[in-house]
Amino acid sequence: GLSAASTPGAANGPTPGGFGGASPLPDDCVTPALRSYAMRYEEALHAFQQASFTEARDVAGALLEEHPGDVPTQMLLKRATIALHGADNGGFSEDELRAWTGERRMDEK
Repeated sequence: GLSAASTPGAANGPTPGGFGGASPLPDDCVTPALRSYAMRYEEALHAFQQASFTEARDVAGALLEEHPGDVPTQMLLKRATIALHGADNGGFSEDELRAWTGERRMDEK
């Protein structure tokens, strides 16, 4: 098997898009601003997956100020906001939060 040391990109940590290796786009197509945006999106997504919904909401909201039309960020902001409102308002119950895994089944459009 491949060790982390022999995996392309492993020494540099995750890359934008979460591919763990080289970016699928040539370096001259990915601006520093776009790379920063992608890394901050991953920060928001990781916070959401760890049930840090306030952090996820705040980071996603800041990202949307820069790029209001970014649909994945809009969806993440919506999910984090709903999660913060509790079961009575479409969010998670205490039992659901205790069972939280950070994974979401993609069965809706």
